[in-house]
Amino acid sequence: MKSLLAGTGIAILFVDFKLCILHFTPSTSQIINLIPSDVGRPLSHIASNLVGYDRILIDIQSVLDSLVPKEEEVQTTSGIWYLMRIRPYRTLENVVEGAVLCFVDISEKKKTL
Repeated sequence: MKSLLAGTGIAILFVDFKLCILHFTPSTSQIINLIPSDVGRPLSHIASNLVGYDRILIDIQSVLDSLVPKEEEVQTTSGIWYLMRIRPYRTLENVVEGAVLCFVDISEKKKTL
C-alpha cells in the first residue's frame, strides 16, 4: 500500500489524534519539511513551506473533533498551489484513527483564472 501511495505523486500525510505523523508520501516533503525520521513526531514540531496559512493544526483538530472534511487552497513558498483536503482517517473496520491530508497540485488551474 505504501508503494502504491508513493507512486501516485500525490502528497498525502497521515496523523493520529495527537497530531503526530503516522505516514507520508515523498511528495509531501515539498509542502511540509518532512524526513523519514519525523514519523512519530508531532506535526507542530515541523516547519511547512505554506505561505499565509498557519491554521493547519487548528483545521486538522477541527476535522478530528467534528468528523467533517475540510478543503483549503494553499500555496507554497515556491509558488505552487495545492487543493488541501483534510478528512478523518478510517480503518477497514470504519474506526477513525486520525486524519489524512491530501494535497493536489492546482497550479495550472490557478493560472487560467
